[in-house]
Amino acid sequence: MGPDLAAIAPFYGGNPTPADVAKIKAAVLMHHGGLDETLVKAYPAYEAELKKNNVPIEVHIWPNSVHGFFNDATPERYNKATAPQAWARTIEWFNQYSRLSAYEPAGNRFAINIRKRT
Repeated sequence: MGPDLAAIAPFYGGNPTPADVAKIKAAVLMHHGGLDETLVKAYPAYEAELKKNNVPIEVHIWPNSVHGFFNDATPERYNKATAPQAWARTIEWFNQYSRLSAYEPAGNRFAINIRKRT
């Protein structure tokens, strides 16, 4: 991940390899469904490695939620109760660890420049 990346928020999914974890500098917010046993069991080692590297991390294990609980295109997985909560926490996370620093003209359009919060 690039050095200018301030924050990430993966929703379920496998963890990076140990060699790649050392490259992560962005603040990490993770969301897992509590019923997704594979990911719930795997995240503590990932979390420990990030903490060892002084990377801010927050993990949410959403009760009564399966893998894919945030995907409303799969109604059998989507959790109407936890998905909006997870989204709200994600927005808060990005507000905490990144900010819009400027609207910079780029020809006929505008580019939003997101940088690490200082």
